[in-house]
Amino acid sequence: HLCSILDLLLVNQFYAKRPKCIFGVECVGYLGHTITKFGVQPDPDKVKAIIDWLVPLSLTGLHGFLGIIDFYQRFVRHYARIASPLTELLKCATFTWTSQAQQAFTELRKQITTTPIL
Repeated sequence: HLCSILDLLLVNQFYAKRPKCIFGVECVGYLGHTITKFGVQPDPDKVKAIIDWLVPLSLTGLHGFLGIIDFYQRFVRHYARIASPLTELLKCATFTWTSQAQQAFTELRKQITTTPIL
């Protein structure tokens, strides 16, 4: 397979720089994901950051949390339904953390730790 890929690069006048190439590895990190022969999953460091995220105390904190979790929404089953109490908070003039928001926050952090390999 490697020879075929390198031949295609050569034929189409694309070039790979040796220092940027990695061969013979079982997994590789790429754009916030870990790619293995089994599939794609979230980067473990990013998952840890989500797990360690403190309860947001402001809209800015909530934006930050939703920004990182939204990047991985494809790994969370029923993401939109679970996250809706949090996204509704973004529409409010005043920030009031509710029990529904806490439940959504907890569930999203739980779901990201049990993500399927896609």
